[in-house]
Amino acid sequence: MMGSIPSASPRGDRPRRNARHRRRGSATMRKPMVLLAGAAMLALTACGGVGGGDDSGTGDDQSGDLTADPSGSITTIGFALPDEIATVRVDTFREMYPDVEVNINEGGFDEQQFLTSVSSGNPTELVYIPGDQVGAFAARGAIQPLDECIEQRDIDLDQYRPNVLDLVQYDGSTYAIPEFYNTPVLVVNNTVLAEAGLSAEDIDISDQESLVAAAEALTVRNGSTYERIGIHLRLPDLTPFYGVVDGNPWVAAADDFRLDDPATVATMERLKAVQDAQGGHTALKDFENTWDLFGEGNPFAQNQVGAMVIEQWYVNVLANTSPDVDITVLPITGAGGETVTWATSNAWAIPKDAANTATSCEFMKVMTAPDTWAAAAEERIRLRDADGKAFTGIYTANEAADDKVFGELYTPGTGENQKWDDAVQAVLEAQADAWVVPANPVGAQFKAAWLEAANRILAGTQDAASALAEAQDKVEQALADVG
Repeated sequence: MMGSIPSASPRGDRPRRNARHRRRGSATMRKPMVLLAGAAMLALTACGGVGGGDDSGTGDDQSGDLTADPSGSITTIGFALPDEIATVRVDTFREMYPDVEVNINEGGFDEQQFLTSVSSGNPTELVYIPGDQVGAFAARGAIQPLDECIEQRDIDLDQYRPNVLDLVQYDGSTYAIPEFYNTPVLVVNNTVLAEAGLSAEDIDISDQESLVAAAEALTVRNGSTYERIGIHLRLPDLTPFYGVVDGNPWVAAADDFRLDDPATVATMERLKAVQDAQGGHTALKDFENTWDLFGEGNPFAQNQVGAMVIEQWYVNVLANTSPDVDITVLPITGAGGETVTWATSNAWAIPKDAANTATSCEFMKVMTAPDTWAAAAEERIRLRDADGKAFTGIYTANEAADDKVFGELYTPGTGENQKWDDAVQAVLEAQADAWVVPANPVGAQFKAAWLEAANRILAGTQDAASALAEAQDKVEQALADVG
């Protein structure tokens, strides 16, 4: 959501960052609170010829001298150049290797396009995919293990966040190199809350009674016409996250999904109650679809929302499009008061049978290197300074890069910009406790199952217990099919 090598000396005081430095081990070794990344993993059976049923996903397509100097051409799919955070990083690679032709096929990741290219035996050199789809692609042999690439190109995995590596490592191998690090936070509209006689401290996502009361107090409707949603939980997209907020994660391991657990049923019933208190899920979605989420007329600028749970990148959007909005950003807490959130990331992978792997490996290394991220951050700082706007950070899967950005380049806001520094500190606090589910082979089926069930439950067309039982059956069948 966010692409000259950094030259600036440290600016001003460094932000409060103690929480960020608590490094953690593998998700499979941590306490049972495991979060599910939000985007779908793919069922790779869509194209016959991409990883047949007996494909173990352990192929070693990488060949040739992976230490060779980058040369020739590479083409990517799934990646775009929407801003300086993307363009600066691509330009950095081009400046380092001017003889390499880099072709960026701009656009979001298209499953069918990717699978077709792999099935044809003539894929692009690189693909940019949601991190929680890596396990499914790896299991079916559609992407290559990167262990040799990592060793030969000297990519230091220790610089990446351990929990994000859990997204891209499958069956003992690393299959992708992660980029961003996205975590939900609570963004509160102080103007709206003040009108209702409330404060940010009155919004507690884990406390059902106060949550429903605040949602009712903040919602404004004239008959069937909405002026404001009280508390926008971004349902159904973030539905599994609230299971973790409740202390009841929907997955215990990569092959242990718990959609039919009574605790999951309870979470869905309480989410439906919050939606019902604001007029019902269907009506809320209809109003949400009228929002200009990324523009100057966004729901905070227009006071169309009282509070919203959304990933931290939205703070960057608001700082750029609506620098005068009066907001408070808070980490989300569980029932015991502990900070809870989940992490998602996009990642670079090399398709099966792709050519020019040495150059592709170097591209992934450069795109995610600390100095490259810092160069992109410096360009954003320059642009924001020129417009008199606050720089609110970039949040990457490379912890060494974030240390560089926030330790050397970031200047805490003061005065009118104090709210943006407070927001940055809230994001950093939330990130310290972010969890992910390890890579697994049935992410697409799992996402489809819970999403379909959630939509029926929230719309009131099926009770939670039966909808979730059906969803669990679908996931268990998918696991059996994978073997």
